[in-house]
Amino acid sequence: MKSPTQALGHVMSSPQPEFGVGTLYRTSGKHPRDCLVMDVLRTYDTAGRLVAVRYVSVSQFMGQTIVKHDAVGVTIKKGLVKAVPFAGVPMVIGQNVESTDETL
Repeated sequence: MKSPTQALGHVMSSPQPEFGVGTLYRTSGKHPRDCLVMDVLRTYDTAGRLVAVRYVSVSQFMGQTIVKHDAVGVTIKKGLVKAVPFAGVPMVIGQNVESTDETL
C-alpha cells in the first residue's frame, strides 16, 4: 500500500529554517505585538530526518518580557519587519547601533 505522500505523486521536502535569530516581525490581530526571534527549534524523527521547525520569540507587554516557544514560520512571514537569513550572524540584544543619519 502506498503512503499518502506517494499516492499524491510527489515527495514532501523536509522543512528548513527560513529565519535567523534577530528577525523582527509583528503579530496579527486586534492588539499586534512586535516580536524578535531568539532561537530556532528543530524536531527530528527516529531516522534523524528534520520534521518540524518552530521559533522562540520574545515581546514586551506592560514591562514584562513574554517568551513564546511555538511561533511558526507562517506567522513570522505574514508580519515580517526585518528579516535575518538563517545562515547570518545572530544579532546581539542591547548592542549599540550607530546611526548613519546625523539629524537623529
